[in-house]
Amino acid sequence: MPLYEYQAYNSQGKTVTGIIDAPSRNVAYARVREQGLYPASVHEERGESAGDRTSAENLAFSLIQLATLIRAGVPLTQSIDSLVGQLPDRTLQRAFSRVRVRIQEGTSFATALGELRVFGPLLPRLVAAGESVGTLDTLLEEYAHFIERTQEFRNKVTGAMIYPCVILTACVGLVIFMLVHVVPTLTRIYAGFKVQLPLPTRIVLGFGSLLMKGGLILIVVAVLAALAWYRGVPAITKSRILLGIPFVGQIHLWTQIARWARTVALLHRGGVPLVRVLVSAREVVESALLSSELEAVEKKVERGESLASALRAIPLVPPLVAQMAETGEKSGELEN
Repeated sequence: MPLYEYQAYNSQGKTVTGIIDAPSRNVAYARVREQGLYPASVHEERGESAGDRTSAENLAFSLIQLATLIRAGVPLTQSIDSLVGQLPDRTLQRAFSRVRVRIQEGTSFATALGELRVFGPLLPRLVAAGESVGTLDTLLEEYAHFIERTQEFRNKVTGAMIYPCVILTACVGLVIFMLVHVVPTLTRIYAGFKVQLPLPTRIVLGFGSLLMKGGLILIVVAVLAALAWYRGVPAITKSRILLGIPFVGQIHLWTQIARWARTVALLHRGGVPLVRVLVSAREVVESALLSSELEAVEKKVERGESLASALRAIPLVPPLVAQMAETGEKSGELEN
């Protein structure tokens, strides 16, 4: 059944917006009137688009609010209704309105969340586990804190990379300035000496002249090379090259492993079976090379091998990760 987005006024004259399901626009208009509202506009809902984004902070705050309402004993659809009325974020308002309509149509909460990209791939799996064991409110709060910790970690990594990037940019700018402004002067000076210059000097002078005369061509070549890299190079090859860069590759690898470990802990604590946990956690890994090796871990665990021994077979995973996994499996506290 199609969804219709409406803007209406209540008896106090305040503006009310929402989404309602109806077989036609006229029926949607009538259903809005049945709620005691005075509709100003009713049009078919456009659905989720690629531009629908929300901040991690807004999503975490909305989930904490929803968990609080559910814990207080408010039915799920009423909790979502109350939440939609409080959210300042337009994208989340629309998303939770769609979820509420799908639930009213008989769809499970987890399935309704899974239909929308704004909630990500992990939340629906966690909600499905929470619905089955009756800990939905707790798991919603866990996921909200998980989002906050992930965002905090991302901010720390970004902050740590700012200084090296600024230094690198300054160095590149200085080299370009010297090649464009200093090298031509040196070229004129050395031309009057009429002597054979050393090879390194000739290379620098030649590159400076090339940059002066063919700078536009170099820019076009650089753009074409970037496009070829983006579209033509396999993801695993790009990942292998990135991980091979000193310092940057190591930071990238540690970031990916930390994200994977936090996701495993969250889902395992929520009661999701370990094999499904590993499959879901691999979806948050951006490195294609690490992702392919973690897929091998899933298959080994599915065949009955311990997680620790499967992780030890991966050269990319630091030994400490496998050691901690072994400790967690022996003590029954893997998520910790």
